[in-house]
Amino acid sequence: MRAPLWGNFIYHADNDFLSFAWLYRGALIVHGFYHATQAIEKYFKGLALSIIDPNGDTETVRNNRWLLSHDLVALASRSVAHYPYYGQPDVLSRLRRFAEFDQCARYPWVEQKHGNGFTGADLPLIWDMVLHLRSDIPIKIDDYPLGLFIRGHHHGHPEYQANLSMLNLIGGPLEATRLMFPELNKIVRW
Repeated sequence: MRAPLWGNFIYHADNDFLSFAWLYRGALIVHGFYHATQAIEKYFKGLALSIIDPNGDTETVRNNRWLLSHDLVALASRSVAHYPYYGQPDVLSRLRRFAEFDQCARYPWVEQKHGNGFTGADLPLIWDMVLHLRSDIPIKIDDYPLGLFIRGHHHGHPEYQANLSMLNLIGGPLEATRLMFPELNKIVRW
C-alpha cells in the first residue's frame, strides 16, 4: 500500500523534530530552533494536504503553490475550518514568533522583532504545537521516523522490528528528543 503524498511531509517533519532536539542539546540553539520551525511548517503542510486530499491521490506542489510557503500563520489558516485550535489568538501569536526562528537561521541579515531571545521557555510551546499537529494528522500506519523508532517495530506488527542499524544511528537524536520532551510517546500511534 502506497503512503499518502502528505506522508512525505510527516517523514521530513519527524526528522526535523529529531534534528531540533539533537542540535539544541548540542548547544546549537539558533539552528536547532530553525529545525523546530521546519518541523512545524511541514506538519502543517501535511495536515492541510490530509484535509483536501485524505487519500493522497491528487494533490501536488504543481497544483498547490501554497506548499512552497514558509508562512506558518497562512499554513495554519488552511486547517482552521477543521481544527479551530490553530486559529486561536495565542496560537497565531506563537506561530508569528516561531517564524522568527526560521528567519534568523535562513536569512541572518533580516532584522529580528523579538531579538532572538530563544530560551528553554519556548520548548513547551513547541512541544504543544508538535503534539497537536502530529495528533491531528490522520496517520493510519505510523511507520514514519518517530513512530518507528519510538516503538522499535512497525505499526501494529511487533514481530517486524525496526532496522537495528538505523536504531543505533538515531539513538542519540531520539534520546535528546526524549530528554527534552518526556511525553514523546504521546505523538506515536501504537
